[in-house]
Amino acid sequence: MSEAAEPWRLGAEYAPPPEVTLELFAAWRAARRGSRNPERMTNPVWVWLARQPEVNAYQASRHFGQLPESWSGWSPGWCNDRYGQCVITLPDGRVLSIAGEHEDFYDPDFFIYNDVIVTAPDGTVDIFGYPPDVFPPTDFHSATLAGDHVYVLGNVGYADARGAHAQLLRFDVRTLSFAALEAGGEDPGWLSHHTAVLGADGRTLRVTGGQVEVTVAGQGQFRDNVDDYELDLDRLLWTRTTDRRWRQYRVAREVGRSKLWELSQLAYHSTRDSTRSRAEAAEYRAKLGLDADLAAWNARYRPPVPHETIPDVDEEWSVHRIRVDGVIVRYVERHSDIHVVVEGPLQAGTEAALVEDLRVKLARAEAAPYTSTSLEPVA
Repeated sequence: MSEAAEPWRLGAEYAPPPEVTLELFAAWRAARRGSRNPERMTNPVWVWLARQPEVNAYQASRHFGQLPESWSGWSPGWCNDRYGQCVITLPDGRVLSIAGEHEDFYDPDFFIYNDVIVTAPDGTVDIFGYPPDVFPPTDFHSATLAGDHVYVLGNVGYADARGAHAQLLRFDVRTLSFAALEAGGEDPGWLSHHTAVLGADGRTLRVTGGQVEVTVAGQGQFRDNVDDYELDLDRLLWTRTTDRRWRQYRVAREVGRSKLWELSQLAYHSTRDSTRSRAEAAEYRAKLGLDADLAAWNARYRPPVPHETIPDVDEEWSVHRIRVDGVIVRYVERHSDIHVVVEGPLQAGTEAALVEDLRVKLARAEAAPYTSTSLEPVA
């Protein structure tokens, strides 16, 4: 029996209401863009899914038996199970859920939205779509209320739609329309994952943290946004308020997919004496297909220079810090690479030794060539 034909239903707490029939679901299953600014796209299928953010596009389609025999030509399904979505409550009690993305590029239902879900105080849901040239597909942005407008700042977006300057949009809470803004001054660049707070004057946006895309060796790479910025909303003028000059590096496998996740899991289970951990260790050892150098892996954040290990922060995932000559060095471990952020001035030889030590240890652990690249922006 094919996956599409398997009997499967959502639980009663998540199941669609009676008005969401198979025929109606088939008509509204797929995500789509608006054609006006705004276009009301409210329908029973999307209203049900807007109220059930726990139900993803795959589950909704499977509930109705709408999965294809082959994913070729599949249109991503609409849902409210999203990452990088901004939710903001207006003074009149309306709640705006702005854009966001579902899944990632490898998933058939991957989609970056450019809609606004409006939930009234009585629970009524309205959904509005927009043309991409008015409101581009947007995720990992910020949304800040100032008077009758919400300033939507930043975006990861689709790779081929990114620019050199921070995306800035103004949403009118009365008309529900968007307007693109161009700001002068020194802006952060293509910004996302940041924090934006309205200043006490009500007309200044203070922006910290996040990441920006820079061009390195002809390719886009994300690096930490290490400086703070202010945006004057009346003059539409950016000011950079710090000049930290922290250096950043990316250490990644030279060719092919890195196996950092498999190494981390093998190292974790290898230290635990249980039937389950022994089985997990054997599984990850088989996935690696090599005799991993766990000694090199476990020492990857212990460079051959005098340093102090700083305890990990519970709320952070895969972030490790040491202190060298009074300067914090932060290692950010991801599935495909490790970023090294040097949060202050170090002697050039010391800094190079830190990065090279990590590169050599990862290469030994995985028995594969690794490279290190500076993430300083290139004009």
